[in-house]
Amino acid sequence: MSLPRISVIMPCLNQSAFVERALCSVLDQGYENLELIVLDDGSEDGSVELIRRYQSELAHFVTEEDRGPADALNRGLARATGEVVGFLNSDDVYLPGALHAAAGILGPSGGASWAVGQCLRIGPSDQPDGSLRAQAPKSLAAFLADAAGSLPWPASFFRKALFTRHGRLDRRMQFAFDYEWECRLLAAGVRPVILRLALAARREYDFSRTAQNLVEQGRERIAAAQRYGEHLPLAQRYALWRQCDRRERFYALAEAETQGREARRFLAPQLLRRPWWMADQALRHALLHGVEEPQPAALTRRAA
Repeated sequence: MSLPRISVIMPCLNQSAFVERALCSVLDQGYENLELIVLDDGSEDGSVELIRRYQSELAHFVTEEDRGPADALNRGLARATGEVVGFLNSDDVYLPGALHAAAGILGPSGGASWAVGQCLRIGPSDQPDGSLRAQAPKSLAAFLADAAGSLPWPASFFRKALFTRHGRLDRRMQFAFDYEWECRLLAAGVRPVILRLALAARREYDFSRTAQNLVEQGRERIAAAQRYGEHLPLAQRYALWRQCDRRERFYALAEAETQGREARRFLAPQLLRRPWWMADQALRHALLHGVEEPQPAALTRRAA
């Protein structure tokens, strides 16, 4: 039986330290019906020169400015001709056998439309650093609340028809477009097939885009959860609203810490827009004293 065509879309921006390993992890799969699409957003660190070494093995290599990673992936989707699509960051890697495993589940004989494998965690020098366990969420409500379910993006593959049916990635989101897309599928009743096999490894390091934008990513995840919370029954929707509000307070304090002595001035307009936050003693303390003054021990325990 012929293998389904798999389009792997790889965005890149200044990843000369890792992009060659990412490319080779795809090309060394030995998958005969592969379409590798690389989109560079104007790298200035030698990434383009590294990628050009493999240009003869790429279906498309585009160097053009984009509006963020979701926009780049959407441009890749517009060029993709595969029945199955995977997205691999230029600092992550596929593990041997990943594409064949995805083809077995998402091909004509498998019948699935969304597959997620297990995912390893690696450091900047490829050293192992644990794993990300892929787990299907028990319910949409639990996934929106970040309480259950883990769907590692590097180990995720989709039938391209899903993007025709449910739309492209939300390019307004810079850091949580993958989570928003997963929420969208779950809200539409699409469920992932979870594979026991590890398909990819996610690279984690201090200067990664994710590590440097944790607050922004968290806020975008909250926005996505609130968007799809409209699909929940009223009681679950109210519980989700309360949970999202607690998370927003946490990120407000986290961002205030970066303001130093200006923390009180930063928090004041946020509290004016959300007066109910005044019931949060940690926020009240920060507003009165700033984040640099330690909180009383009892308050710290209560806030935790």
